[in-house]
Amino acid sequence: MAPADMSALSLYAKASADFEAKLAETKAVLQNASEKFLPLTQASSLGAEDMVITHLVNETGITCSVFVLDTGMLHAKTLAKVKRIVYQVNIQTLAQQPATQLEANAIGVIELTLLEPIAALPFATSRILGSLVLVDTASHKTSGAALILSAQEG
Repeated sequence: MAPADMSALSLYAKASADFEAKLAETKAVLQNASEKFLPLTQASSLGAEDMVITHLVNETGITCSVFVLDTGMLHAKTLAKVKRIVYQVNIQTLAQQPATQLEANAIGVIELTLLEPIAALPFATSRILGSLVLVDTASHKTSGAALILSAQEG
C-alpha cells in the first residue's frame, strides 16, 4: 500500500541507521581540517552539498570563511518574501509540525513570493535550478538555503 503523502520529504527524508555515526565522523573531519589548515576557507557553489557543509561548520563553531564560486549557473538576484510557512520538520523524528516562524538551523517547508520571475525547477529535476540561498536585505547575511519542491508561474 502506497503512503498517503507521496511528497519527496515523506518518501525519502529518512535517516539511515548509521546517520549519527556518519554525522559525527563528518564533524570530526571538519574539526581536524580547521586545526590543520589555517586559515580555513570553504569554496561554495551554493549547491545543496555546500549548504550542508556550511551548516555543519557553523553548528560545530569552526571559524571558517566562505567564498562563492561564480559558476555562471547561479540564480539572478531578486527580492522574495515568505508567503507562508507550511510546516516545520522535527529533525529528530522528521514529523511535520505547525510553525509561525523558523528559528536558526530549522528545517521547514515554505512558500515564497518573488518580485521577479527566476528560472527554477524542482530540486529533484535540477540541483542547480532547484536550490536558492536566501539573504536578509537589511543585514546582508545568509538567512537560509532552500530546495525547490515545486515552482509556479505568476
